[in-house]
Amino acid sequence: MRQRNGAKVTNGRGDLACGGLYTGGGGNLNWIQSPDHKDPSPTDMAEKIDLNAGAPAWSPAGSMAFPRRHLNSTVLPDGTVLITGGTTGGGFVDINPAHAARAAALWDPRTNQWQTLASNSVMRVYHSVSLLMPDGTVLHGASGNALAGGGNPVSVPDEPNHEIFSPPYLFKGARPTIASAPATVSYGQTFPVQTANAAQITDVRWIRLGSVTHAFDMSARANTLSFTRTDTGVSVTAPIRPELAPPGYYLLFILNRNGVPSVGKIVRVG
Repeated sequence: MRQRNGAKVTNGRGDLACGGLYTGGGGNLNWIQSPDHKDPSPTDMAEKIDLNAGAPAWSPAGSMAFPRRHLNSTVLPDGTVLITGGTTGGGFVDINPAHAARAAALWDPRTNQWQTLASNSVMRVYHSVSLLMPDGTVLHGASGNALAGGGNPVSVPDEPNHEIFSPPYLFKGARPTIASAPATVSYGQTFPVQTANAAQITDVRWIRLGSVTHAFDMSARANTLSFTRTDTGVSVTAPIRPELAPPGYYLLFILNRNGVPSVGKIVRVG
């Protein structure tokens, strides 16, 4: 059974939630909860599902450059999904530094392709976290507080440190800016977002604030929102019901034609 490290993503415009992404996992011969998938090594495979299809089914989403277990998946403002941390080794927790998956990976739902990015400096496996920040960077850190091995278990090294990852969109030029946005919006509401960059805006997206534990963000959800340009910015329409965007707090981003996001504004939906 593959480890559930997927992140919910949207595909296309409107407020229609589209599906999800599975990445990596597996590699544990003694994992009694998954008798259907016994393999000594993690997988490099990814799968996606489109819940708008008449008969939703999993389909290939390409393969990462190398297999991973105990990875983190983070939905980014431009709709891509960032993969960080984990191990290429098998077993419940592999703490061999030579097996650490240090290089970040990026999946683009528009092309179904993977890109290998910069490497981190620390082995981050069980209990690691990755969290999207309002400025569009990703906080990647922690790991440890567990035991590895069978009859003679050893402690997984505790890593009380964190690193900041800057995704590729932060190196593509000037960022649009949000001058103001409402603190609270209701379902189906059309609301103003003031920006001096309205003519350049091509996408508006919000991403639910993260809640990460055990290499999984249980809040991972994004909506691509429909909008129209106005004299003072853009007029954005919220999803029509909570099944599409559960109540809570989201980071709202506007993106320009280069795919560069603004700094996010926190908006409460409900």
